[in-house]
Amino acid sequence: RGIIARQFNYGLFLNNGVLVTFDWFNNATRSTGINIANGTWNYVTMTFSETSGTPSNNAIIYLNGSSVLTCTIKLYLQTMPLQIASATNDFSQVINGNIAIGQVYNRVLSATEVLQNYNATKSRFGL
Repeated sequence: RGIIARQFNYGLFLNNGVLVTFDWFNNATRSTGINIANGTWNYVTMTFSETSGTPSNNAIIYLNGSSVLTCTIKLYLQTMPLQIASATNDFSQVINGNIAIGQVYNRVLSATEVLQNYNATKSRFGL
């Protein structure tokens, strides 16, 4: 189920409760191996930083302020809309849960900034 996605490009999903990312260009799912469908709030962040000289970007997924997966995702269809809580235009992959905060930046957040954002909001959700 989609947490956030740019269809036919990349996305952050729950696959049977496990936090994963999907790279449409390479038709590849990359898993954190972490089940977050545990009835508690989780703070999930995904960042991209360009890899010099290639059309691919490094992606880092953070869970509750800590890095849990680093991988490469090819970004190529940046004209597709960004979707929150779904991954398809027909909404067949709607997440069964709540999203309390959604933030999109026009730059890459550092690990320190991701942790600061988590620490600044975690008390709202009993984390």
